[in-house]
Amino acid sequence: MGNVARLAFIIFFFNIAMLTGKAQTVRAVHHISGQGSNMTVYEYNAVDVAPSFPGGTISLMRYINAMRRYPASAYEQNIEGRVTCGFVVSADGSIREISVMKSAHPSLDAEAVRLIEKMPKWEPGTVEGRKVAVYCVLPIAFRL
Repeated sequence: MGNVARLAFIIFFFNIAMLTGKAQTVRAVHHISGQGSNMTVYEYNAVDVAPSFPGGTISLMRYINAMRRYPASAYEQNIEGRVTCGFVVSADGSIREISVMKSAHPSLDAEAVRLIEKMPKWEPGTVEGRKVAVYCVLPIAFRL
């Protein structure tokens, strides 16, 4: 699991009354520490604008279909499946903290991680107009 194992999940889904009597929603965040840095990471559904692949969802699917290489060993053994990966889109749009959340087969898992590692920078998510790191989940299907 690597750095993902260091995630400390602090999730708040309730309103806190401010001194003025108005309510403010506290957003779901993760705190990642390691390798000399601390990073606050927002949940995908807790940001004002979610991160997006350059060109949108259709471009993401085209990228996956064009870049995906079916592992020879899995192909020869007729292994299919869907690998679900989690990753962080940083405030600068780079991809970090990739992990396999649901495995299909080790060779398919490795290919899914490779695809995500090679992705171009995304448009980062925003909260109140500022760019923030956001945790995303992406299933990648492998069908013969």
